[in-house]
Amino acid sequence: RNRRDASRSPYIEGLKREGYEILYMVDPVDEYAVQFLKEYQGKELLSCMSMEAARLLDHRTDDDLKAELAPVRKRIQAALG
Repeated sequence: RNRRDASRSPYIEGLKREGYEILYMVDPVDEYAVQFLKEYQGKELLSCMSMEAARLLDHRTDDDLKAELAPVRKRIQAALG
């Protein structure tokens, strides 16, 4: 991949929209280096495809999640008796 292709990734669009700084690492050695470099100049580094990055874009509270999953919980409880 190159920087142009990476910048068009749907994983990056949401992060850019939210104002996060994007560091494009497109060289093969970058993937290896990032495994050991978790922070740089006090800023945490994450892959845009990680669950942590997805959580940055999820603005739901715990109460919102509970309300969203309540119907599923009720169906499971009814099925289990």
